[in-house]
Amino acid sequence: MSDFIIREGKLVKYKGHGTDVVIPDGVTSISERAFEDCTSLVSAVLPNGVMLIEDRAFYYCTNLTNITVPDTVTSIGDLAFCACRLASFAMPDRIMHIGKYAFAQCDQLASITIPEGVTSIREGTFYGCKRLVSVTIPKSVTSIGDCAFEFCINLTHIVIPESIVSIGESAFYCCERLSSIAVPDSVIEIGEDAFAGCNNLTM
Repeated sequence: MSDFIIREGKLVKYKGHGTDVVIPDGVTSISERAFEDCTSLVSAVLPNGVMLIEDRAFYYCTNLTNITVPDTVTSIGDLAFCACRLASFAMPDRIMHIGKYAFAQCDQLASITIPEGVTSIREGTFYGCKRLVSVTIPKSVTSIGDCAFEFCINLTHIVIPESIVSIGESAFYCCERLSSIAVPDSVIEIGEDAFAGCNNLTM
């Protein structure tokens, strides 16, 4: 019996207990909760043609350290990789949407480059990424949501482009190692506690 439940191109559920999983060709989306709580999963390879990684797709795969994502992916849902052990994640250039808390508590993630085309860093996207050191934000982004980088305690470098108009509440709360940041004139709104607990910060 196959470990994969696939319906009309959507991988609905993974039923196996393997550590290294190669998702079959022909799959175009990874359904909500498809791999949720698959704590045995260490690596996953998504086939070319996958466009959507839906909400909680790999939620709490706490041993997932490596994932291969094709260039065809355009959207990553809410909590999609929350609490995974990814040390790195290569964002496909076609991605337009990254959901709320998509990478929250990925406490091994060290750096991330957000591709052009993404217009918003949403609520809690990188919340609690304790090893995150640097982030590259493209000029297509216009807003940084509430708690987006909260408790990224090793974040030392981030450039806020002039396209940004709003920075949400607690966006950089307790980014303890952030020592300097330039807020461009384009920003018209900074939420409460956006930089609270950034004890080394100079602006």
